[in-house]
Amino acid sequence: MSEYIVRQYKKDNLQIIADFLIENSAYQVNESELTSQNIELSFKVKEIERFYLLFHGNKLIGTTRMFNYIYSAKQFQNGIYSGFLLLDPTERNSSAIKVLVDATH
Repeated sequence: MSEYIVRQYKKDNLQIIADFLIENSAYQVNESELTSQNIELSFKVKEIERFYLLFHGNKLIGTTRMFNYIYSAKQFQNGIYSGFLLLDPTERNSSAIKVLVDATH
């Protein structure tokens, strides 16, 4: 059985991220809008600190990210936040989640 591997985002991963999000219906936009260019722009606008990719073998099975702010109740809140935890439904198990979450520390 392959091990889980966590990698930090690199620009050349944008298309596999887009494909993963489309495959898992993760974004509330049209698939045609979910391009590598739009994801890169979103990372810049949201000041993504770290974006983690979880692989099982060569297959992307999960993501999570850290970013600098959130909007809550129309208020800007500074800090470091975790979000966008997404796992392939066929890979949702405690081992995969633990590996991904542990990588964010």
